[in-house]
Amino acid sequence: MKPTEKAIHIHIDGISCINCCNKIEKALYGTDGVISVNLSYETQIADIVYNPTILSIESIYFR
Repeated sequence: MKPTEKAIHIHIDGISCINCCNKIEKALYGTDGVISVNLSYETQIADIVYNPTILSIESIYFR
């Protein structure tokens, strides 16, 4: 990970199917400043790497 990148792990409630998981990942990837996303359907945990100079944690939570 580069010095300009940060990683967060967040729990996302309400993922009821793989399609939901894919839609959430796609929406996060479409957010300016998001570098990578790995969302687990089983655990409902998203690992997100982002650029904090472009995007805040709050913006990710309220996306």
